[in-house]
Amino acid sequence: MVSKEQIVELMARYFPKCPICGSSDGWEASGTVVKCVQCKSCGAKWASKDFIKCEKLKELELWEASKDERGLDLLHKTHPTEFWQQLEPEDEITIDKRKLFLHEDMNDADIENAIKRYQARAIRFSKTLGATPILLAAIRGVPVIESTKAMLLASIVETNKIIILQNELILRSLKKLNK
Repeated sequence: MVSKEQIVELMARYFPKCPICGSSDGWEASGTVVKCVQCKSCGAKWASKDFIKCEKLKELELWEASKDERGLDLLHKTHPTEFWQQLEPEDEITIDKRKLFLHEDMNDADIENAIKRYQARAIRFSKTLGATPILLAAIRGVPVIESTKAMLLASIVETNKIIILQNELILRSLKKLNK
């Protein structure tokens, strides 16, 4: 049986730097069933069937994106080692606060409008639960159950945004009362 140290050594031999963040902080092995190697800096996890023998690293799969979600577009995709070695590390993600659904520059009217917008989106998601999963299954070959779960999740996300925005309005009202 191959040790975790051997897996880390194999990964370090082919990747002295993380393909996602470019860090040379090193790797640590994890997992019992699926052997994974994780970047010590960004947290991106990698899996390969080549970890079983630990002789040569032919291909690699990004098993989990970095902590700041770099590499999401490559998630669960297996590519030859050369592909990952030629990949340019992604810059850290910076967030434009105007794209957030709630930020400190919003006034109460902005929040109320956002609540209405997210309510409409949540209703739209829940109304399309019947036909959309079947359409996605037919067009894209996505299983109906997976499409249904995706639509339900989208509806839940919109509902959570509404709750957060409503809580913000309540918090602001309480702060005004306490002044």
